[in-house]
Amino acid sequence: MGVNFETREFEVYLRRINLHGKTLHFETSALTKADLADAQKAVSDLFMRLIENYGLIVGENSKDMLAPPHRKG
Repeated sequence: MGVNFETREFEVYLRRINLHGKTLHFETSALTKADLADAQKAVSDLFMRLIENYGLIVGENSKDMLAPPHRKG
């Protein structure tokens, strides 16, 4: 994240770091609002799949197991 000094606007950047042979390459590109919205949707969809399959993962049938513990009495 940072400020674009030319436009004076806040931006979110994607930094790719690659190794080609013995040479390290850095590539930085600004992400658009559409890129960020797509990423948020992908994470939300993945989370919903996790919730739907929670019982298979941990061996419980209840989605309520993801809720914080409740105090008794």
